[in-house]
Amino acid sequence: MIKEATVDELPKLLHLAEKFYACSNFLDGWNAEVWLRNWTTFIQNGMGVIFGLFGENEECYGALGALKVPDLNSGTLIAAETFWFAEESHRGKGVFLMKEFEKWAKSNGCKKIAMSYMVDSMPMKVKSIYEKFGYKQAEVSYVKEVY
Repeated sequence: MIKEATVDELPKLLHLAEKFYACSNFLDGWNAEVWLRNWTTFIQNGMGVIFGLFGENEECYGALGALKVPDLNSGTLIAAETFWFAEESHRGKGVFLMKEFEKWAKSNGCKKIAMSYMVDSMPMKVKSIYEKFGYKQAEVSYVKEVY
């Protein structure tokens, strides 16, 4: 079953968030307390949403988190995915999370959806999913650590 996660259900998603952060060398500094605090704020103020793939026992097997933000230049509302992860045993069902997110974006007045993927975590597979569902590559990002 796919549903919007409530603030009270966020602890059920921690194991997925940890696995998501572990799947890429670019993601570091995972902090469960910060994650819980930020997503609580995002959900409570209507800026964020997390869709969870829940089993009969209310265990969560996948999730997609996103923020609804105005474009910095035009003000157009954009729904931007911030993470999308499914347990390996449920990977084929992850697309249903994306479809639910698309419905949410449209019903919340967003004119665009931004999806991304980590270049070291199944990039070709995720890219092909995006293209299959009509997404177009719009930007490539680079990261540099500065200490």
